[in-house]
Amino acid sequence: LAHNRRHQILDAAETVFAEKGFHPTTIRLVARTAGIAEGTIYIYFANKHALLLGLLARMTERAIQNAPVAAEALDLRGFMRQYFELPLTEL
Repeated sequence: LAHNRRHQILDAAETVFAEKGFHPTTIRLVARTAGIAEGTIYIYFANKHALLLGLLARMTERAIQNAPVAAEALDLRGFMRQYFELPLTEL
């Protein structure tokens, strides 16, 4: 259940950050979008910065799981392209 709640919060944060940008986004707005109490977010994330880091960690997990090419075989530019493109294509 905690894993599902965390993903529910991250899904809502992803939506709000994409629509509003980082600075205008508030924990209250993320909570409203997720359909949960504002305090629930603080169980999983200390603040808005931690929420953004959670999104980046999830992007990293997805990139690793869905990597069509082993990261070791890529140069830095190839790795960065793959890192940022794969998670974005799943949205």
